[in-house]
Amino acid sequence: MSEEPEEKKTPTFPVINGIEISETDEYTLKVRRAPFSELAVYEISEYELEVLERGSPDSVKLNFSLALLSIAITSTLTLLTTPIPSGKVFQAWFTVTSFGYIIGIYLLVIWLFGNSRQSAKALAKKIRERMPVDKND
Repeated sequence: MSEEPEEKKTPTFPVINGIEISETDEYTLKVRRAPFSELAVYEISEYELEVLERGSPDSVKLNFSLALLSIAITSTLTLLTTPIPSGKVFQAWFTVTSFGYIIGIYLLVIWLFGNSRQSAKALAKKIRERMPVDKND
C-alpha cells in the first residue's frame, strides 16, 4: 500500500472589518493612511488629561442660573397677569420670584467672571507652549 503524502493546507482566517484573525488570536490590521503635510503631537501628563476630561464645573452654574431666571421670569408674568386674592399665596409667589432673580443673577455673574473656565484654557496654552518653534516657518 502506498501512502499518499498529505497536502499542506494554508489555513484561511476570517477577516472582519479589515482585521485578519489568526489561530494565535493575534490581529493583523490593515491601515490606510492619508498623510498630513504636518502633524503636531503634544505629550501630556495623566493629571493634565484628567483636568481636560473634567472640563469646566462652571457649566453647572450656568445651567442653574438659566433655570432659576426662567422660573423667576415665569413667576413675574404670573404675578402681573393673575389676580391672587390670598396674601400668603402672593407672598409665596413673590418669594420664589425674588429668590429666582437673586440666585440666578448671582450664579450668572459667577459663571461670567469665574476663574475655573480659565484654568482649562490656561492648561491648553501651557501644553501648546511646550512645542518648540519650527525655524523653517
